[in-house]
Amino acid sequence: MSMRVRTKFSKTEAMRFTGHLDLFRALERTVRRAKLPLTYSQGFNPHPKISLASALPLGFTSEAEFADIFLDETLPLTEIDQTLINALPSGIQINEINLVDPKEPKLQNSLRSSIFSAILGEPFPNMEKAVLNFLSAEEVIIEKIKKGKKRLINIREFVHTIEIIEDNDNKQELRLHLSAVEGKTGRPDVILEQIGINPLSTRFHRTDLIFKKYSLIESS
Repeated sequence: MSMRVRTKFSKTEAMRFTGHLDLFRALERTVRRAKLPLTYSQGFNPHPKISLASALPLGFTSEAEFADIFLDETLPLTEIDQTLINALPSGIQINEINLVDPKEPKLQNSLRSSIFSAILGEPFPNMEKAVLNFLSAEEVIIEKIKKGKKRLINIREFVHTIEIIEDNDNKQELRLHLSAVEGKTGRPDVILEQIGINPLSTRFHRTDLIFKKYSLIESS
């Protein structure tokens, strides 16, 4: 009997500059090293059924990454958890593991929004006014080129809230709640740049992903 395991994990400083594809490969190697019975797709080029919720931009850290791992056999969650922990590379830490109904939509299709912390590396004056000006605007238009075609995008639509967590001489930090649905995914570095903050000197950390409600299965 097959099972669908959902893991919530951290991508820490040691993997900060590991890209999305390399992270996926690291997870695949971890499951193989743990000798878990991975499910593979059908066809001429079978690949392991592992899916990530959302690509994390390069240079970001996170405590809220999610991956679904499909297995061909039913195993105790405690056994899966421990074997994965023993096989993990430096930079990945498992925070939570659950069984999910196999009939539930894909992770990516259930994702609604994301929450980021942004810690500024250099002083930014009049933070409150700059954030308020951004949030008060009906439109904040940026230009994006995709497949050689220029598009104008209103990124104000991608922002739910921006909160100032700290604003003093020693530390300036923002909390950004951004849309993460297909076609309307907000990036905190792009948002900060439009506010006037230098994203290159800012440290970004994803603190949560918000999903449409899904069903967990109680493990025996």
